Amino acid sequence: MKLVLKILALPASLVLSILTAVCTFVFIRAAILLGLASAILSTLAVMVFLAGSAKNAGIVLGMAFLISPYGLPRLGAFLLGGLMLVNEAIKSFIHG
Repeated sequence: MKLVLKILALPASLVLSILTAVCTFVFIRAAILLGLASAILSTLAVMVFLAGSAKNAGIVLGMAFLISPYGLPRLGAFLLGGLMLVNEAIKSFIHG
């Protein structure tokens, strides 16, 4: 019975390995682009603030924070790490 489960888990592990590799590739490129966009939005927020609109500057700064490395990319890294953890657990079951 355990052998049958290991045979059934093997394709899932293969799919997860490919999926994590592709997601890691895309994530790295997206994080670089979002970091650049965050820098541009932060500069724009300072210019809007100096123009006299503190409310709009706060909104732009909030958007800059969301796309900064501490916002949405951090959440993506957390989810990608969870996917890798599940893949390692399946591999451990197969080899164990």
